[in-house]
Amino acid sequence: MNGPAFAIAMFTLNLVIGLGGARFFARWLRCQGVKIIAESKLLLIFIGGYFLECMAFPAGMASQVFVVGLAFVWGAVLGFRLPLLGQAGRSLRLPAWIGVYSSMPTLTFCIVLPVLCAAAGRDIFSAAAGVQFGMPEFVPLPFQTIAGFSLLLGFGTLILKVGITTGTAMWIGRRSRGRLAK
Repeated sequence: MNGPAFAIAMFTLNLVIGLGGARFFARWLRCQGVKIIAESKLLLIFIGGYFLECMAFPAGMASQVFVVGLAFVWGAVLGFRLPLLGQAGRSLRLPAWIGVYSSMPTLTFCIVLPVLCAAAGRDIFSAAAGVQFGMPEFVPLPFQTIAGFSLLLGFGTLILKVGITTGTAMWIGRRSRGRLAK
């Protein structure tokens, strides 16, 4: 696995997912009748948020500290905005899908890493190859492999991001809705 191939694959995949997801969310909110923000501004907000997610993963060196922190930020932003979004704000689908969308930089890493390692001839299911790659020896066997580590990191991030983003948005949204009603 050489560095340029990994970087190009990550960049291309994240560019496609980031732009496509931003376009999807901007149009979906527009179709839901959200008129408080122009579609072009929504597009820029989602692209900027995805860029932050792409920077948070390597900044935390795969520890997910910044990624989980951004889940709270996404949840707070959505929680304060949900009461203003009308019909789209009454549903928990938006925060859940934002949680999935914001997990994509980590998920692309978890897909590209094993694929390129396997293409380079590494055994992605071997614990010895995982230790040689840099996995700590105290990690339990299924997760000590490259494929197991990628699976754990990907699904763990997805579950945390969706749960934290949705939970924070729901909690703040209900509190905000109560204040708006008074």
